Amino acid sequence: MIPKRVKATPADLILLGGIGTVGTWLLYQAFLSADYHWNWQAMPQYLLRFDAQSGHWVPGLILQGLLVTLRLSVWAMLLALVMGASWAFCAPAAVATGA
Repeated sequence: MIPKRVKATPADLILLGGIGTVGTWLLYQAFLSADYHWNWQAMPQYLLRFDAQSGHWVPGLILQGLLVTLRLSVWAMLLALVMGASWAFCAPAAVATGA
């Protein structure tokens, strides 16, 4: 069955426009009151930095955080795969035994 299509009324369009206008105004006010200018020249040291003791390039804080996030995601996917597969293999046994 195909659901009935809902048509937008003029009141809906006025409400949507009002919400969009208020949201835009709030965003604009947030940018004005922040009064902070980002120092982009400082960013590269947080991605990669040269370690004088070892003489090698080492990951900075942002790159370390990205690597930890990716590692955690891989482990979470493996855990979900193992748990999902074990539950999937146990479900037919529960149905067959009537449990």
